[in-house]
Amino acid sequence: VFLIGFWASTVIVGDTSNAEGKVDPDFVVIDEIAGFMVSMIGISLNPIHLLIAFVLFRIYDIFKPPPIKKFEQLPSGLGIMADDIVAGIYVLIIMHILVKFFDI
Repeated sequence: VFLIGFWASTVIVGDTSNAEGKVDPDFVVIDEIAGFMVSMIGISLNPIHLLIAFVLFRIYDIFKPPPIKKFEQLPSGLGIMADDIVAGIYVLIIMHILVKFFDI
């Protein structure tokens, strides 16, 4: 299901990007939603976890530390989606560490 959703989102985001003439149109947020959802895989959905993951995801999404920036350079919708998915994976790892070792 995830792969089908990722593929469909990539196509739609790519088409929208081409139609608007912008690399990553501001009004397209499915990439951020997908990335944030990845960051919460296996994490309980309590308000503290949601807040921490959201803040961390936004930081990684905005600053794009390596190699996230490289994924953004992939063509069309793939680049738009991939950088947010990779940011979500970074946050997913951090969240699991925080939950397991710091009992948040």
